[in-house]
Amino acid sequence: MFFRSGKTVTGLDVGTTTVKACRLSQQGETIELVGAAMADISERESEGVDRESRRRMATVEAISEVFAALGTEASKAGRVVTAVGGPNVSIKQVVFPKMAEQTFAESLQWEARKHVPFDPSDVVLDFQFLDDGRTPDEKKMKVLLAAVKKPLMMEHVSVLAQAGVEPRVVDLIPLALMNEADEEGLVDGRTTAVVEMGAESATLSVYRRGSTFFSRSIGLRSNGGTQSAGEKPRGKQGNGSGDSEPWVGHLLKEVRLSLRFYDNETGRKGIDRVCLAGGRALTPGIVKSFSGALDVDVRVMDPLEAFRGPKIEMGELAVHGPRFALAMGLARRR
Repeated sequence: MFFRSGKTVTGLDVGTTTVKACRLSQQGETIELVGAAMADISERESEGVDRESRRRMATVEAISEVFAALGTEASKAGRVVTAVGGPNVSIKQVVFPKMAEQTFAESLQWEARKHVPFDPSDVVLDFQFLDDGRTPDEKKMKVLLAAVKKPLMMEHVSVLAQAGVEPRVVDLIPLALMNEADEEGLVDGRTTAVVEMGAESATLSVYRRGSTFFSRSIGLRSNGGTQSAGEKPRGKQGNGSGDSEPWVGHLLKEVRLSLRFYDNETGRKGIDRVCLAGGRALTPGIVKSFSGALDVDVRVMDPLEAFRGPKIEMGELAVHGPRFALAMGLARRR
């Protein structure tokens, strides 16, 4: 844990086994990392309490622990940005007939029926015009359409409220991850894939400026020898091959299928770069495995690296950089 005082935006990543937070302060064009912390979600046996309730209690405790480590109470943290993701989230880039933003907003529920794979009455909907909505055809516009199932959103907000957090923004995990990659200069005209690997699932996001945004949630198979997100890492990028972990082969297969689908949808062949993030990005040999399977430039994201210096002492968090990709992407949202 480390922190310094200042007006901040806190990016809060509530995972399945850990909670991570980054706090950024902006003074003019200068952005400073003023705090970062991580806490394990440790379930405690309680008589008469079911597993789901224990998990919720443990998550609430971990959120409170993170804010305490940052030197504040959750209810007094100011602007907090968090996110949801997984199979109950849909992000789709769609071309619509040209219309005013207000008109589109009013017809959003109806339009969503054609493009969202959920019952529109059971989701929270939002949208964003892309490139000012422009397409080669002036009568059409590009829109990023997002949908989150209401039970997922309600549960997420409820857990935060129990911890005393009232988020200013609830973002979507794939968008926040790609935002972080962009801020780190890893997109920059390239077709870039970000693979964030957590304890139970991976989030794949693919994007190129001016092209289609694509995302998918991939379940991860685990085994007794797989490092959990709460364990101490064995080094940022160990030697050898990550293929010895069964979940790696499964993930690579699903990533290849997804990238093939992206190629078919966009007519663009191949990607230029893969960025790995999350706790499993610390698996020894994971970069070698991805490089060999995809034959592209592969690198591990470390959002803390750019903020290292005499003003900041990373301490034990220095080796955990990839775990903070989502939290940092959320904190950068203004």
